[in-house]
Amino acid sequence: MRITTEDEALVGRLKGEISQIEDYYWNGLPIDKLLAILTKAIDRAIKSLWAEVFGDEREISLFAIGGYGRGEMFPRSDIDLLILTEDTSHWRPQIEDFIQRIYNFNFEIGHSVRTIEECVTEMKNDISVETAVMERRYLAGSKDVSSHLSERLGRELISEDDDYFDLKEVEQNNRHKQFQNVDYGLEPNIKNSPGGLRDIHTIMWIALKRHKTVSKKELVNLGILTGTESRLLATAEKFLRHARFGLHLISKNKEDRLRFMYQRELSAKLGYVGSAGRPDVERFMQKYYRHVLAIQEINTIVIQSFRENLSKVSEPQSKLNPRFNLVGNYIEVARESIFRETPSALIEIFVIMAKRRDIVGVNSSTIRLIKESVSLIDEDFRNDRKIVS
Repeated sequence: MRITTEDEALVGRLKGEISQIEDYYWNGLPIDKLLAILTKAIDRAIKSLWAEVFGDEREISLFAIGGYGRGEMFPRSDIDLLILTEDTSHWRPQIEDFIQRIYNFNFEIGHSVRTIEECVTEMKNDISVETAVMERRYLAGSKDVSSHLSERLGRELISEDDDYFDLKEVEQNNRHKQFQNVDYGLEPNIKNSPGGLRDIHTIMWIALKRHKTVSKKELVNLGILTGTESRLLATAEKFLRHARFGLHLISKNKEDRLRFMYQRELSAKLGYVGSAGRPDVERFMQKYYRHVLAIQEINTIVIQSFRENLSKVSEPQSKLNPRFNLVGNYIEVARESIFRETPSALIEIFVIMAKRRDIVGVNSSTIRLIKESVSLIDEDFRNDRKIVS
């Protein structure tokens, strides 16, 4: 792998910037700023190298995709790139030189080189490619090529919204099965375990496909999230991102699993210290699990909401009793005021579900009403024999 004098200087500057970012982390700089600073540092290095290799050529474009495309660069994250040109064979020598020299940055590199037609075809064949291209971020090269891609995607049906949703739900379910065993429960994967960062990504990918936005504020306006859910999700995401950033630093590797030894070291360095100056691992992990539980609950509700809204078939509705209806195989309240009018309905809904095997779940709006109505379970509620008997 060749390295020029210019490359050595570029790598030296990048290493110095990353070292400074590590100091920023341990000195308490907010995680959003850390991710942005690291992403911009890598952007500068890549753009500088691109300019050296390709000059001001107007027939080829470079995009950041994946976590790098989202601006979520962690210390040991991969750098994922998409190179777009209508003449891949002509540019092959320069592309190979460019990619080889990026490896000097000491990051794992993932890259693809495609024409616009190949890009569209791959998006139709592979949901992961569709997702990556949807959240692409322009870095360098021809803006005309970038515009042509956007125009083509604007008039091309890559996949139906409901097909994309179904595939993403299956993808999430398979991931949960892989990462929800006992070992991963005690040493969870911050990115991939149930309630991890990938569960947030899944919600946002479906929202991007369906509503063309990942802004939590806009999703609240669209009714996809409630204001409370948006705040809980933002807080949980901030905590997990911060923990993942620190985990990459102390492991000096692309390590996303909170192993016991890292739990101790990270909790101590982040100020979770108990009596006698010992790391308060328990408090750190309790906070972790609270945020993970919040993400799991919100993910469940939002996925269910997407499922209801994307259904092409009008589900048959039947009345179970004056308080509940059955829509398809999901139970829902007859009206929003049911739990305020009849607090015992908070218990009744689960009794009905236990007796009816054809009911597979609760409507998303009803789940939200149940969560909002928990305060109705007070001392009088608990002492009411009609309810508890």
